[in-house]
Amino acid sequence: MAIPVEMGVYSSQNLLSWSTIRISLLVAVLCAMLGAAPVWAACLLFAVSGYALLWLFSPLTTIMIAALTSIAVLSFVKPRLGAASALAALAALAANNMQNNLTSSNIVGMIIM
Repeated sequence: MAIPVEMGVYSSQNLLSWSTIRISLLVAVLCAMLGAAPVWAACLLFAVSGYALLWLFSPLTTIMIAALTSIAVLSFVKPRLGAASALAALAALAANNMQNNLTSSNIVGMIIM
């Protein structure tokens, strides 16, 4: 529920593009599917939220929370896959920050990783 609420706030300020809105809705659906198919939904959620964080202008902090949730679910269900996804996220955030795209969500993500 946090993703549509945050999207509504940012949309009222004209800060979201259509691609960000579509990706955010996809992330919300994948979060809802975590209970039914945790491994596949978590892998897809990790990929989609990682894409949104690294290559889209996404001011949504719930996207970072979704990425961290997918890593947590993967770590619980498949520990090696969770560790690999955490290392991949840390490497991607570090590489992204070397291009001077340092945002508060990237800093928080790197600290948690």
